[in-house]
This record gives sequence, C-alpha cells and structure tokens, in this order.
Amino acid sequence: MINFSVQNQEEVRVRWNDAVLYGPKNKVDRLTAMETIGILEKEDGDFIIIRSPKNIRRADNTFHPEKNPMFYFIPRGMIEKIEPV
Repeated sequence: MINFSVQNQEEVRVRWNDAVLYGPKNKVDRLTAMETIGILEKEDGDFIIIRSPKNIRRADNTFHPEKNPMFYFIPRGMIEKIEPV
C-alpha cells in the first residue's frame, strides 16, 4: 500500500493504473497508465477521492475523459505514486 506524504485539500499528482470492465464475462486485456492532477479531497478506505481532476492517459498524453468530472475515486491498490504538485 502506498504511504501518502500529502495532506487532504492539497493539490496532488497521482500516477495510477486504470482498469476497464465492461461486464462480468469480459476480462481486462491491459491496464491503462494514467496521471491525475487535482485536490486530494479525502482518503476513504480503499480509495482516494480527487476533486477537480484533470486526467491524462500517459501512453499518448491525451486527456481522458475529454470532459472532466467533479470527483475521481482512485483505488489505492492501483496507485503507483502520489506527490504534491
């Protein structure tokens, strides 16, 4: 598990792996390396919550999704690195 050296309400950069599941019978072919920058809103059990996230797909340096949501829930087990911006 990642040890955080950042505080809630601090702007952070999170490097993590995103898995997409389409249904119970579909399997994940690969993970997508992502980078999310936003405000660490809260640590909640197995997730961290990022407010006002900007998400970049690291393989091609494109924004994903194109329209940013208000919050992103990132599973702790998928995080490679988290640091202050």
